[in-house]
Amino acid sequence: MRATNIRIPALLMVAVTLGSCTTTGPNPDPVPGSLIYGGQPSEQLTKAPVGSTLTHRFYDDFAQEWEELYRIRPDRSLTLVRRTRINYPQD
Repeated sequence: MRATNIRIPALLMVAVTLGSCTTTGPNPDPVPGSLIYGGQPSEQLTKAPVGSTLTHRFYDDFAQEWEELYRIRPDRSLTLVRRTRINYPQD
């Protein structure tokens, strides 16, 4: 069997797995644990360039780890771009 035939199914499985863990939609709603849950944070990121991104990881009430990606707007507020559940391999 050629190496190309092995790589295609493996890549397809990775794509399906990653696709099932990401919140879909234009901008997900903030949830408890999100930086902008309950409003924008009181501290503004004054040194970060507009349009740059930052990540935030937190655990929910069910001990599931999440990672969120935020983008800095021109007014220095944050926009939640994506939320992804972190899955660790089982031992």
